[in-house]
Amino acid sequence: MNRRAGVLALLTLLAGGGGGQTEYVTRQEEASFDRDALVLAARDATGTRVPLSLVRNLDSELRAARAAQPSLQAARANLDYDPHRVRVTILPDAPWQASWEAGTWRTGVGEIDGVLDPLRPTGVSKRSTIDGKITYEFTFGTWIRAKAVAYSLYNQHPSIAQASVVPPTEDPGTDDLSYEVDSASHEPQFSTQGATYRRSGASWSAVSSDL
Repeated sequence: MNRRAGVLALLTLLAGGGGGQTEYVTRQEEASFDRDALVLAARDATGTRVPLSLVRNLDSELRAARAAQPSLQAARANLDYDPHRVRVTILPDAPWQASWEAGTWRTGVGEIDGVLDPLRPTGVSKRSTIDGKITYEFTFGTWIRAKAVAYSLYNQHPSIAQASVVPPTEDPGTDDLSYEVDSASHEPQFSTQGATYRRSGASWSAVSSDL
């Protein structure tokens, strides 16, 4: 198990998410979390969505760490894509092209719909036509790991010529914040370009002046 997978497994266990059906972050729930917690959770998650339990734990840890260590207030996690949109370019002979043209996301192709359905698509619209290839943009009602979504869609049908993320519409951040569980102490820690802050019990303290 790699470190990121280990982080996800540990935090899911701590949240009591080891059994039952996994819940994922919806757009309605996003406002209740620190955006950096959402970004960090998306980095450590697997698959195309972000587990709600993982975000809750990271949000709690981050708020506590920032309260104890004011220097963490200015640190931000970078997100280089829009977490609610993906663009898909298809060939003109795609069997479902008329559906997307009409604003209906379902294709009738099980492999494609199987990727899209859990992501709660809220719309699909045409962006452009270049050399006969048509690009559509999807919007989603859940926070998605857009790179994983694009990769998954691209591999589902030969009529999909390309799938890509959409650049963020807001400041993507400075990428000055990261999260991991320390391999020796098994305690959570946040790192910036200048220091690492680790939790011990209920306290957060600096453990390194450089990475």
